Amino acid sequence: VGVGQNITASVLNVGTGATLGGNGTINGTVTSTGTGNVAPGTSPGILTINGNYNPGATGVTTIELNSPYAVAGTDFDQLVVNGTIHLNGPTLTRVGGAVAPAAGTIIPILLNDGTADAITGTFGGFADGAMVTINNFTGFISYFGGDGNDVTLTVAFVGPAIINGTAGNDVFEIRQVGETIQVLRGGVIIDARPIGSVDPAGYIINGLDGNDSLNVNFGASGGIFNVPVTFNGGALGTDSLT
Repeated sequence: VGVGQNITASVLNVGTGATLGGNGTINGTVTSTGTGNVAPGTSPGILTINGNYNPGATGVTTIELNSPYAVAGTDFDQLVVNGTIHLNGPTLTRVGGAVAPAAGTIIPILLNDGTADAITGTFGGFADGAMVTINNFTGFISYFGGDGNDVTLTVAFVGPAIINGTAGNDVFEIRQVGETIQVLRGGVIIDARPIGSVDPAGYIINGLDGNDSLNVNFGASGGIFNVPVTFNGGALGTDSLT
């Protein structure tokens, strides 16, 4: 699919021996049977699906990753889905990775629209939080990354995660969902990283001014997590930790 081009179909199935790629837009649901391959871009690129993405268990999704791993469509492939995503265990084929990435690099390989529709299922052999390697690239996969429902690859961090508040009243929450640690401010996810990528120093959350609070939420779906958290409420206001 070329740049700026569109294909419209109620269901577009990618079958054995076929590859769906390019930088255009598919208006409709994309499925795969056999070893059908969905490979965004032409080295690399961004492919958009205005519909659902339901690759089959024997299907393939191919993602290319190149240094400096900074810009979607230029350094790495990205699949954008404006619909629901159900991964039935397809193969995640990785290409590239010739240069080792910088610590803390986060690559969003699959963008899911909004925040309400969680991704269901996983790529074959890669549960949430699993290590993903291609040549000199090693990261950890999350299906709860980005704004909470994107697939990301995160390189291990060096040093604590420092999260800063605003001059106003900040309500922070830190929780584990699957094998991903999420930090929310005002109910919005502002940081998400697989627990395997978190430095042993953990998190430092700075409330700055205002009446600030932090809720360490062990009641989320990931339950209790063993990560150090330091909360600095700031010099002003009334702060609380729960």
